[in-house]
Amino acid sequence: CEKALMIRRRALGEDHPDTAQTYNNMATVYKSQGAYTKALEYYEIAHAAFERTLGAAHSNTEMALHGVERTRAALEQPQPRRRSRKRCVVM
Repeated sequence: CEKALMIRRRALGEDHPDTAQTYNNMATVYKSQGAYTKALEYYEIAHAAFERTLGAAHSNTEMALHGVERTRAALEQPQPRRRSRKRCVVM
């Protein structure tokens, strides 16, 4: 997994959405293995990259933020206040 991440970072850059998705996927694996500190680090990197490239309201950004929140809860760390967002649904 780390090798795949290294390849993505080198080929696409740190802020590419595919690189961020790899960080998010790896965070999920680390969390499932009980490596919460490493999972939190990777979720935070993924969230920051998604937010910079896709925006705060994008579903991938929200997904990574959810991972951050759940992992902080598992580590019993305080949660920062979430900014409220209004969403518009086009029908």
